[in-house]
Amino acid sequence: MPRDETLPKLEIVTEIPDKALVIFAHPDDAEIGSGGVVAKWAAAGCEVTYVLCTNGAAGTADRALTPAALTRKRADEPDVIVDVTDSIDRQIAGLIRHESQVPGFNVPEGHTIGERVKKNAAEHAEGYGFQYGAVFRRLTARR
Repeated sequence: MPRDETLPKLEIVTEIPDKALVIFAHPDDAEIGSGGVVAKWAAAGCEVTYVLCTNGAAGTADRALTPAALTRKRADEPDVIVDVTDSIDRQIAGLIRHESQVPGFNVPEGHTIGERVKKNAAEHAEGYGFQYGAVFRRLTARR
């Protein structure tokens, strides 16, 4: 497809930063989207930190694990918690907008995705002093 000449050209970045942060939603997104540049930067001495933003309910070859069981299994893995109290309603609205991609959200009859998300986020936040929390896995690659 030819490039639209009315669009401005993107800046070419040649400098390698001392540190970089890669934030992604699914376990292979970082490699697919930025793996080449991250490998180049890490090889040159850049400290790269990955933040995986998922509850871990999908992505296993073990078909015996239900999404709920996989989430529980991975619950010990995340090492960062974020207060999402002010943004949880936007998260739920986004999920509802994408409901066609995940019909029913595996929500029990008579319940809503909002109730499910808030219940899960409240459980994560217990003991941290805020109402709703989201957990993430942080990985740091150093040369």
